[in-house]
Parts: sequence; C-alpha cells; structure tokens
Amino acid sequence: MAAVKFIRSVQDWAYKSFGNEHAIALVAMATPEDMRVDAEHIKMADQFVEVPGGSNANNYANVRLIVQTAEKANVDAVWPGWGHASEKPELPAALAETASSISFLGPGAEAMAALGDKVGSTILAQAAGVPTLPWSGSDVSLSYKECKGSIPGDVYQRACLHSVEETLACCNTIQYPCMLKASWGGGGKGIRKVGNDEEVRMAFKQVQGEVPGSPIFAMKLAPQSRHLEVQLLCDQFGNVVSLFSRDCSVQRRHQKIIEEGPVTKASPQLLQEMEACARALARSVGYVGAATVEFLYGLESKQYYFLELNPRLQVEHPVTEWISGVNIPSCQVMIGMGIRLERMPDIRRLFGKDPRGSDPIEFEREAQVQPHGAVVAVRITSEDADDGFKPTCGSIDELSFRNSPDVWGYFSFKSGGGIHEFSDSQFGHLFAKGQTRESAIRAMVVALKQVKIRGEIRTTVDYTTDMIQHQVFMGNNHHTGWLDSRIAAHVKAETPAWYLSVICGALLRVIEQVNLRSADYLGFLEKGQLPPARLTLISFQQQLVLEGIKYTVDGLSHVVHSEEEAMGTRITIDSLTCLLANESDPSRLIASSPGKLVRYLLPDGSHVKNDQPYAEVEVMKMLMPLLSSAAGQLHLCMSESSVMNPGDLIATLNLDDPEAVTKAEPYAGGFPDLGPPQVYSSGVDHRFKRSLHDARMILAGKLSCSHAAAALCASENS
Repeated sequence: MAAVKFIRSVQDWAYKSFGNEHAIALVAMATPEDMRVDAEHIKMADQFVEVPGGSNANNYANVRLIVQTAEKANVDAVWPGWGHASEKPELPAALAETASSISFLGPGAEAMAALGDKVGSTILAQAAGVPTLPWSGSDVSLSYKECKGSIPGDVYQRACLHSVEETLACCNTIQYPCMLKASWGGGGKGIRKVGNDEEVRMAFKQVQGEVPGSPIFAMKLAPQSRHLEVQLLCDQFGNVVSLFSRDCSVQRRHQKIIEEGPVTKASPQLLQEMEACARALARSVGYVGAATVEFLYGLESKQYYFLELNPRLQVEHPVTEWISGVNIPSCQVMIGMGIRLERMPDIRRLFGKDPRGSDPIEFEREAQVQPHGAVVAVRITSEDADDGFKPTCGSIDELSFRNSPDVWGYFSFKSGGGIHEFSDSQFGHLFAKGQTRESAIRAMVVALKQVKIRGEIRTTVDYTTDMIQHQVFMGNNHHTGWLDSRIAAHVKAETPAWYLSVICGALLRVIEQVNLRSADYLGFLEKGQLPPARLTLISFQQQLVLEGIKYTVDGLSHVVHSEEEAMGTRITIDSLTCLLANESDPSRLIASSPGKLVRYLLPDGSHVKNDQPYAEVEVMKMLMPLLSSAAGQLHLCMSESSVMNPGDLIATLNLDDPEAVTKAEPYAGGFPDLGPPQVYSSGVDHRFKRSLHDARMILAGKLSCSHAAAALCASENS
C-alpha cells in the first residue's frame, strides 16, 4: 500500500514539475510472496530488487538489508513507508554512515528516537506545554534542549512500570479505567484496557509478551473521546507547517477504519490551539520531514490531550492532501533535497501565495486558505467483519473499482492477485469528497456499493457501507469505542434475503455434486456397467444451515460466488455475503483461518465458560483471542507457537450440558410469495404504476427505499 501511494504521488509531481514522470527513478523492494501475488508496486516501480520472504523481520523491517539494498541500487535517498522500519532510529543512523551518505526521507535518528517512543515523546510533550492525560509519568518533565536529544535512563525509567505491583499502584492512583501500553508497540499490539486489579494482572503479562523488552506505561482512559490528529511538514531550516486536522475515531482494536477531515466536532479556536501545540512540539526537537501528532479530544470536557507523535507518514494522509491541495510525498522528497517549505508550490498555494513566487512566508502569523470541502476515507481490509474483524488471506479472483470526480482510491493488488499470510490486512483505501461532511459520506456510500471484490478473502466493504449510514455516524456522534461496542454487540452487515441464500447455495452445491457424480457415472458406462442408483443425476437433496435454521432443499438473475471455508460455504450474491455453515460440533474447537497459536490463556483441563477467551492467535500480524463455543472442561490439542491451518483441531471440550447446545432447527415455512412474473415496460404509465406500488410497499414497511430505487433503476435500463 505505502509503495503504491508513494510511487503514484512522486510520478505525478515529477510529470507536473519536469514533464517526465520518471525524472526520479524509483527502486522498490519485493519479496517472493509479493511476486507470487503480483503486487502492484512491483509493476509501478522503475526497478525492483528481490529480497528474502517471510515475516517483515526478514525484509521490510530489516535495517541492515535495507541499507545493503540501497547501496547496491546506488540510490540517493530511502523512503521508509509506514510501519516496518519507518520508526526505527537505526535506519537513518545507518544510512548516514554509508559511503555516499544516503538521505533518509524522514527525521534524524535523534529526533525519531525521542519522539517515536511513546514514553519519551510524552515526557517531551509535557515539557513543551502540550496537555496530557494522567499517566505513570505525569511528574516527569524534561525538554529536548535540557537532555540534548537523549532522555537520561533514570529519568525515562521513572515514567515506566516494571512489575505488576507497580502497575497496580499506578492504576489505582490515576484511577480506573486505564490503558496499559508498550512504548514500542503499535498497530494494536501491546495495548490493553483495564478496569480493575484482576485485569491488570492478566493484561500486564500480555503486553509484555506481545512486545518483548518494551518499556510499559499506564495512562488514564479518556471515555467518550475522539481521536484527532494534526499533519505536519518540517523542513531542514526550522520551518513547520500544519496541514489542518483529521478525525480518526472509528477504530477497532485501536486500529483506524474510517478517517475524515477536516475535524468538525471541535471548535475552530480549539483546533487552532491544538495545531499550534503540535507545531511547537516538532519545532522544539528540530524535527525534519512529515509527522503526525495524535490527540484525544474529550467529548464531555471539550479538552484535548497529547497521545503520541508518529515520526512518519500515515496511510490516511490523502485525506489531508485532498482538503489542503498539498502532495505530501512530493514534499518529503523536496525536504530531503534541502528545499525550503516556502519555495514549494503546494505550500505557497496553501497560504494564498503565487506558486512560482519566492517571497518569504510567516508561517506562524499568516493565515492559510480554508479547507477544500470535506473528505471521508474508508480502509479496505481483508478481514471478516462478522467474526470480530478477523484477518483473512487468499486469492483475489475479481477486484473492480472505478475512480470518479468525487471518489478516488487505490489498491495494492488487482484481479488475479491475492493477500499472502505475511502482508498487512489493508489492501485498499477509498477517499470521497464533498462540499459538506454529509455529501462526502453519501459519495462514499455510492462508491462502496460499486466495489466488487470476490475471492478467498473476506472484506469489510459491506459492513462499512452499512456502518457509515448509521445515524450515530451520520450525526457525528460516534467516539473511539463505538465500533468496538458494535463488534461486542455482534452487529452484522446486511445479508442477502434468506430465500436467495438458500436457492443460490443449493444450486452451487448441486452443481458441484453433479460434477462429482458425472465423473463416476461416466466411469461405470466406460466399463460397460450400469451406474448404481446412488449416482442419479436427476434427484438431489441439500441441507443448508443459515443463521441457525436448517433448510432442506425470482425472476431476477444473481451473480453468485462461493468459497469453501473451514466453517462452511461462504457465498456472495451480487455484493452481499452470507455463510452456509456446516453443522458444527461445539466440543471441537477448530481453526477458522491460517495463523499462529501464540499462547493459551488457560491451562489444560481447566473449566471454560461460553464465549470466554482460551487462547491468543496471531493472524497477519494481529493478535486476536479465540473464544470457546460452549462451557466445559478444556483439553488442549495443539502446541503453543504452532502454525494453524483452517480446520485444524486446537482443543476439545467436555461439555457441561450437551443438551444445552444450540442446534439448527428445521425450517417449517415456505418461500415468500413472489407474485406472478412481471413484464417491464418503459412507458410512462407502467413506470408510474410501479412507482406507486413501491411507495405503498415502503409505507407498509414491506420494501426498503434502497431496494425500490434498485428496482426502478433496473427497469429503466431494461
């Protein structure tokens, strides 16, 4: 994802500036897994260098390998992307020591070490006067100048927690609920919410295990808050510019799903103050490059608090690009070249100046132009939203999306590619703009409904489409815990009508059965034998379980796609998805997706409750709990650190009450009355009668507005 966006932005800037999109040659790293799934960045780059496969420790997060590759390719600069090695101070330090002093398109090692570390950055933020929440280092303050870029170890350790006992005392001092965080964590790793002493005892060990060796700190949880951030650009001459603000409050497991800009929930005066604090913090440490300063905004207190500073570009930066008109990756390149911010055309436009001018700009005094409308962004991830956003991997048979004047998006893979087990779950990002926030949301809904992704993976498209139309999001009343509360309440996306699922599912299974029987049938005939009655190609019976109901088995046609999973057959009818589940045995706890069994949370032979976490697994770099399907005595079958495949047996249960297990009940009803076949005409009288009929059905609650509009559109196109 990062490489695709960077290449597009730099090539666009190069063509506009030099008339040649390849004026700056771009060399990409590529793993065997990337090449196997035909990753998009390989085709876009001017050159690629193959690097070892496997986890990112072998390639994209391997500082030594990156430096060696850069030297062999004879590059002038390295752009680290986001994640991987982008926050490792060792990378800019190692590049500076190369024979040609390869530039790093980001901050220097000292500034990155000071601000990229969550504990260190919060200490420095306090010294710079940036508001912070109560935390384990509330009484620790040291400016960047005082420590000369390196916080002394004894001062740093005063803000950290070293044992369960220290953590308990700290959490009781700052009062529950709290967050336990690993200073080196990120992407949802090394962070736990705790509400009492018992949860602290369990969470402390989990945070330690997820980010080994990392310092740990505690911070007061801000309930009912929004996650706001400020995008910064800093040149080599001490100039700092803030490019408005973003709201990234829709998150699951502390990872963003929806971003928008500019911020509309806080007052303009507070946002100006927040941006000024962010600029002051970056200026106090001599920061160079792009950075994102993250804040929590209390909905009740109307106050903002420093969260962390990301010393890199973030995946949601196109939100800022669209409302500010600034090509941020190109600015990173120009900063690396030693160009002042005031000489960059996009920055000059931001302050209402002549793009070709050279007069100085007083960044702290002169006003910026107003944001260009509103932008809403949605991340496209290979996750199963109906199963707690569990990551999935596999091939992509079809990926269809069209940009429009109001919607732009990009993907790291195309049709025929896929998501491998070592890649990030995000493989696409869509951005919609409008004059207002509401118009941007509506443009995004239209775009999401036109996205077609079919293959072995699951995606969040249908779930997100439903979520952003919810009155809470439309009314701008959500908070950082809203999506997690929806997941906990098992809120699911819209599914196809049950009768469509049953019909299409039965047809798919019968087709497969016909193919299997046909081969055996022909085999008997070739031998001159009469096929047995069990190989009949005339009569078939299928039993399907849908939403806990067992079905034994429209004039409209439907595109149906199926994928076999460990839990049953996943079918997509048009753009809606459902699972035709196998009748499950709750006494067998099996893996539903590939991954790694990290640890068991309960010992062998212990008692487990229904829906209680009993193990943690790592799926595509995410740690997720496994929940027991019933109550009973747990018997472990798989070793910790084992690699799991779909269908593998993890553990078994001696059920407390086998009779209490929910079983699929046979469906006693029939198909709904679909009415007689209808002949559609484009005549005015026929269209009026259909519209009147649909209006009456909507008022009677028997037809949704979206279905009526779809039917009208289909009739007009016929």
